[in-house]
Amino acid sequence: VFSGCCGFRCLVCLLVFFCGVVFVYVVRAPGRHLTPGEVPAFLRSRLAGYKIPAYVDVVDDLPRTGSNKVRKGDLRALPLPKRN
Repeated sequence: VFSGCCGFRCLVCLLVFFCGVVFVYVVRAPGRHLTPGEVPAFLRSRLAGYKIPAYVDVVDDLPRTGSNKVRKGDLRALPLPKRN
């Protein structure tokens, strides 16, 4: 998880390497405009090529528990991220 960088507050991988593709949801930092294309560009200098997401969706928030952890089971209800 990368947080506080490139205009996003939180980045969550939903399905890693599903058919060789990485899917991610990104929570936008308050007051920032972030496009899905900016995320892979930011991560290219920090991750191996096979870990760079092909599908990114920028969201305002993710489903959370009372202790502020991401509800991974509830992520399945979100629409699949869009291809970059």
